[in-house]
Amino acid sequence: MKKQRIKRSYKDTVFTFLFKHEKYCLELFKTFNPHEEATEDDIKIITIRPILLNGIYNDLGILVKNKIILLAEAQSTWSEIIVWRMFGYLADSYNKYFIENKISLYNSKHKDFPKPELFVIYTGDKMISKEEISLNELYFDGKGTIDIRVKIITRENIKKILSKNNIVSQYINFTDVSNENVKKYGRTKEALKKIIDECIEKNILKEFMKENRKEIIDIMDVLYNDDVIMESYEHEIREEGREEGREEGMINILVRQFKDKKISAKEGADYLGVAIEKFLELVK
Repeated sequence: MKKQRIKRSYKDTVFTFLFKHEKYCLELFKTFNPHEEATEDDIKIITIRPILLNGIYNDLGILVKNKIILLAEAQSTWSEIIVWRMFGYLADSYNKYFIENKISLYNSKHKDFPKPELFVIYTGDKMISKEEISLNELYFDGKGTIDIRVKIITRENIKKILSKNNIVSQYINFTDVSNENVKKYGRTKEALKKIIDECIEKNILKEFMKENRKEIIDIMDVLYNDDVIMESYEHEIREEGREEGREEGMINILVRQFKDKKISAKEGADYLGVAIEKFLELVK
């Protein structure tokens, strides 16, 4: 039986597609900064990576006047290590900002740098009690010399953190509607159409759904197909790894898949969560 090749989609998720539109980024900014004036002309999208490989986290970065807002969406898996991801994301964003604005870090002249605001939206089922996580507190017992703080937004705490019926709460409601319909109808075209119809009926991202109906259905259809393929592939990897009876079983399977040209070096590296260079060292 031919082995199923791993497939990853580099297309948008609904999250990144929504926030490719400046008008919705503006709504997002006003959600986090309700007392500040801004227009669509003030919005600059600075997302570095639109989607984390494996489809677990989606990233959004926007620069609005004197603020950098970084937002990650955790679709199904929660880990506090997201704070490291946001730390690297913030550093990359500032580095890009310095280069684009020709700011030298080797002189003593003071610059008014944009202020960072960091958020993660968690839409999975695990209960998260914290409303904020700190890099310094989590990994250095509060004694480190570096720190960032990331606010956590969940369906349970959103009313305490943000104003009512904002675009973030609507997006979370959309994920809930999606999950409910998939439970009823499976990962089918029927489910996709019912998700869109129900969101429009309940005024959940209504304008966005009506204007982009076909694109949203296409995006979700691709994501559903990718999820099925990924689950099949991961099962195969686990089974073969168990048969080999040693800890390095998964690595050996991935290396063999690469040598058989069934996956790319990037796909193997992504699965292991290592750099491509590191993966290539394993296959020598």
